[in-house]
Amino acid sequence: DQFALGLVMLESLLGRHPFEICQDACWEESSARSFARNGIGEIPEDNVPSAFREILARALSTAPENRYRDILPLYPCSTKLVLYQ
Repeated sequence: DQFALGLVMLESLLGRHPFEICQDACWEESSARSFARNGIGEIPEDNVPSAFREILARALSTAPENRYRDILPLYPCSTKLVLYQ
């Protein structure tokens, strides 16, 4: 699933989990609803090249219809990520 792959890719670039709300041991229902409404928000510019931000923002959209139709657009990003690290 491209959302999960996008999360893993973003986490490897940031060096931490991208969602602040996921760092709490107790994840409340209101936090889940807030994420479902607002999504990941702005992807930080530090440590994340602009080309990656654009691809990841689309892959991490909370609305499936706004994501890529298939996972192929993430492939070049994933191979560059290995080289970038």
